Amino acid sequence: MALFDKLRKALWQDFQAEGDRVRDAGDLALALQHYASAEARFDGNDDERAAMAERIETCRVRLRASFLHDAMRLGNARDWEGAEQRLRAAFDRSVTEDEKAEVEVRQKRLIRYEAKQAGDMGKWLATGKRPTLRPDRPTPVIHYVVNRQHTYTMERYLAGFGHPLQGLVSILPYDQLLVERQLASGTYIFADIERLNLHQRLLVADIWQQLEASDVEFRLLNHPLRSMRRVELLTMLHGDGTNDFTIYPIAELPRPLRRPVFLRLANDHGGSIGAGPYTEAQLDDAIARTVIAGFPVPELVAVEFCETVFPDGLYRKYAYARIGDALLPRHIQFGHEWQLKNNEVFDEEYLAEELRFTQEDPHRDQLWDIFERANIQYGRLDYSLKDGRIQVWEINTNPYVMAPPDYYRDEHLPNQHLFSVRALEAFEALAFGKYPRPTATINLSPERVQAVLEGSST
Repeated sequence: MALFDKLRKALWQDFQAEGDRVRDAGDLALALQHYASAEARFDGNDDERAAMAERIETCRVRLRASFLHDAMRLGNARDWEGAEQRLRAAFDRSVTEDEKAEVEVRQKRLIRYEAKQAGDMGKWLATGKRPTLRPDRPTPVIHYVVNRQHTYTMERYLAGFGHPLQGLVSILPYDQLLVERQLASGTYIFADIERLNLHQRLLVADIWQQLEASDVEFRLLNHPLRSMRRVELLTMLHGDGTNDFTIYPIAELPRPLRRPVFLRLANDHGGSIGAGPYTEAQLDDAIARTVIAGFPVPELVAVEFCETVFPDGLYRKYAYARIGDALLPRHIQFGHEWQLKNNEVFDEEYLAEELRFTQEDPHRDQLWDIFERANIQYGRLDYSLKDGRIQVWEINTNPYVMAPPDYYRDEHLPNQHLFSVRALEAFEALAFGKYPRPTATINLSPERVQAVLEGSST
């Protein structure tokens, strides 16, 4: 067990250093998360403990003040939901009764101001739509397990639209998971599984099995071995006739080609490598350039190109997000190129098309079936339509839930509100637990853990 203690000892210093870095960059919410992780694993002296406590308090006070300022700004702009969310975040960062009372007074002022603008206070109050700032319930926990270098997907959500979930969602890097000997009851989302290598997946599957067999209550999402990754998923969907195209590991690519292909890494989300798509005559040179550039051959795959441009000349990339038992239409991205990473067109008619998509939820039944067959309970499914038929690109198990609010253009923000509310409800539905939370003991070979950690960068 000395090896585990040694591995854990340096963790609090790493978290504190990362907290200092993001604090200096202005990201106070993320800094607090790192400081909290450091405090939970603290192994320093009294002076170091006092310095850490001062860091946490300074960040808390500054972050609370920024939430209050944002609430006032958004209230003046009549963004009632945004102002309410900021007040809830300020309340969550309040410690003393005076601080909490101040936020509650501001909430009452916001309610009165909104009611005045609506011209019907009685009707508004009768709806009871405002949640209280002091929910009388135990605080459950969701553990979001993810590769350390890709924690930003959840961090940025929790610092923005997802900030009401701060304290409810805990980010747990895989390398930290592997050295924990006690895991607390709650929901564990095993995200980013496509980026784990086989040895990592086997070790995480061992942890899953021990949690599942324990007497403690756990809810586990995305099995590291049974949940499908890109090659398995796209092969299945081509075989059952859902997709017109398929995917091949580069060593298994049949020649001649049925149709042009583009190259990419099997379990990466960086998109295609090189220009693509390539014809039979172009492919060998493209593969050679890719290998010379240093891309790992065992991870290289060829994906058949599927043309999905619409009659108006635009490509559309649709997305649904699954969060436990909730399946939510996320967005439509519009663009002029076949490979889309972000929305490129913000004309009123296309924003209206996206809003109808999120409201009408047109593809729920078929996509739910795909998630179920892929054995994925958390992730975002990206797809397009060809002649009205779904063509699935991937399921990303560590997607951006939502970008920070200031990422979206003003005219695009109204389309984000519906998903924002639904996503918060879905995460809250995943959480359970009581304090003190019982724990399960994890037994892993220290030598096996060390071998995996030394052979990976997670």
